[in-house]
Amino acid sequence: MTQRVLLLKTWTDIDSAMVVPPLGLMSLSAYVKQQLPHTQIRLLDLGLKPAPISAYREQIADFQPDVVGITAMSFEATTVQETATYLKRHFPTTQVVLGGPYPSSDPEGALANPAVDLLVLSEGEITFVELLRQLEQGVHRPEIAGLAYLRDGQFHRTPARPYIQDLDTLPFPDWDIIDLEAYYDKPRFHFFYAHRRYATLLTSRACPYACIYCHQIFGKKFRARSPENVLAEMRMLYESKGIREAQILDDTFNLQRARAGRLLDLIADSGMKWALSFPNGLRGDLVDDGFLAKMKRAGTYKVAYAIETATPRLQTLIRKNVDLPKLADVIRMTDRHGIITHGFFMFGFPTETLAEVRATVDYALASRLHFAGFYFVNPYEGTELAALIRQ
Repeated sequence: MTQRVLLLKTWTDIDSAMVVPPLGLMSLSAYVKQQLPHTQIRLLDLGLKPAPISAYREQIADFQPDVVGITAMSFEATTVQETATYLKRHFPTTQVVLGGPYPSSDPEGALANPAVDLLVLSEGEITFVELLRQLEQGVHRPEIAGLAYLRDGQFHRTPARPYIQDLDTLPFPDWDIIDLEAYYDKPRFHFFYAHRRYATLLTSRACPYACIYCHQIFGKKFRARSPENVLAEMRMLYESKGIREAQILDDTFNLQRARAGRLLDLIADSGMKWALSFPNGLRGDLVDDGFLAKMKRAGTYKVAYAIETATPRLQTLIRKNVDLPKLADVIRMTDRHGIITHGFFMFGFPTETLAEVRATVDYALASRLHFAGFYFVNPYEGTELAALIRQ
C-alpha cells in the first residue's frame, strides 16, 4: 500500500509573522521523492490562508495521511502542540511527527503531549526517510539514529544522526510542491523588496560561533554547497519559475570568503539579472571592501548585520564577540557601495543595565544603518542563555 505523507507548516497569529517558502519541508519532500518515489506526499502551509488546523479538516480527511510531519520553531510551540492534539483526536491512526528547532532543543517538553508520536531531531532528511521506511513496515518506535519518543512512558532518545557532509548530494528543495505565486504578496523578511517574484535560498548549514542565544540544529561545523550547485538551483528558478530575487538565509554565508566570493562572481557572470538580499545577517566583521564590491556586482541591494549589543562587556557575555568599531566601518563601507543596511539589536540580556541599553541605541543612531530592529531577548529552551538565567 502506498504511504501517504502530509508535511505541515502551522500558522502563528503574531503581527511579525512571515510567510515564506518553507525550505525545510521542501527539502524533506525532495529527498522523500528521490528515495521513496512510491510515496504520496503533500505540503500544507497554513500561513497562506491563516486559520486554525480545524479549518483544514476536510482537506486532510480527503488525503488520509499515514504520517503528518510538522515543522516547529520554538516560538510556535503552543500552536504546534494544539495542532498535534487536534490531528490525533480526529485522525487517531496517523503518526504525528515533529521536527525543527523546537523539538530538537526541547525534546522532553515536545513529547509531554501524548498526541506527539515521534521527534526527528536536528538535520532531518535522512532520518525522516529511514523513519518512513520503518513505519511502512509497521515498526512504530524504531531504533534508527536521530529520533526521540516515549517508550513505556519514559523518554527515549536514539543515537545522534551524523550531519550530512556533502550537501551537494541532496536534491534541490521541492519547488513544485508549493504554489510559489501564493507567497509573493505575503509578508517576507522585509517590508520592501526589489522584485515581487522571489525565492529563499540556503547555500550552507551550521554556524561555528558560540552565541549563547542560538539554537544548534545544524551543529557547529560549517558545511556549504558548492558555488556551482547553488548557481544551478538559481538558474532553474530563474528560467523555469521566473524568479528574479533571491533572499539568502544562511547563518554565516561569508564564513568561507573565497567560496562566497566565487558564488557571487558566478552569479554576476551568469548572464542572469538577480537582485540579492541577505535578511538573516552576514557576519559583519568578516566583510571588507573587496567582498562588498563582489556583492554589489552580483546584484545585492540589501544586507542585515546582527550586532545585538553595543557594549564590549555584553559582547563577551553572549559570546557574539563582534568587533564594534570595525563593524561600524563595515556599515559605512556597505553604504558607500549603495547597499541598504539593516541592523539587528536585542535588549534584555542578563545583567544588562539601562546605560548599556542606551549605548546600543546610540550606536545604532550614530551608524550609517538605514534601518534598525530592536528585539527582546528570548531564552529559548536548549540554548545556553536558558541555562544561564536559571543560575
